[in-house]
Amino acid sequence: MKPWLIALLFPFFFGCTETDGPESSDAPKEVAPSPPNGNRISLDDHLSDWAAGAVAVKAVVFDCAEGSSTLGFATHRRIVEDGIEHPYIVKDASVFLTTAEAATLAELVAGQHEPSSTAGCYVPHHGFIFYAEDDSIVAYIEVCLMCRSGGGVPREGLAEYWDYDGLVEFIREIGLPVFEKAVEWPPYFAQNREVEQGVAPQSATRSESDSDGGDKPKPESEPRPR
Repeated sequence: MKPWLIALLFPFFFGCTETDGPESSDAPKEVAPSPPNGNRISLDDHLSDWAAGAVAVKAVVFDCAEGSSTLGFATHRRIVEDGIEHPYIVKDASVFLTTAEAATLAELVAGQHEPSSTAGCYVPHHGFIFYAEDDSIVAYIEVCLMCRSGGGVPREGLAEYWDYDGLVEFIREIGLPVFEKAVEWPPYFAQNREVEQGVAPQSATRSESDSDGGDKPKPESEPRPR
């Protein structure tokens, strides 16, 4: 057979066939949603008016003793000041609530409860931050489980008395740490600070934009201990 004929027929008999390779570049790509859209929930009547415009709620653990307060009346740095989240929120102890979990939280802090006493101290380590569609902060709650006291901004709209036993159980159920003694918190924060300085894994539910600040609105006033 002529050499030129072999060259002509070779691709026909031995050419490449279609394989299960990568999909066409025109195919739609799945993109992870950005917060708060990826964690959108609906608030029930207990909190929908109080946190008007909120579409996501993040439960956090923070070291209130870390950093200086920008508020003259505050004895510790609030979980949110000037619309900016606390500089030391434990990234691995942050989780966005589901609609059902937000409803449970609403019942605990906005429902009707029996009067209860609180301690004179106020050293909150747990909080709940409420985000609007544009990722700005519209409301927040601080909780000191050891002192059995807490507060929120806006000040009006929450219950006078909260269910602190229920809050302890709820916070544990969503996976956040709860310590019964004050001396247990500093080692916990120190350990996490060392891990995060060594580039610890980020929270799986929110991006680093949390700490950027941006043009978020300033909270209305100091939380009122309850």
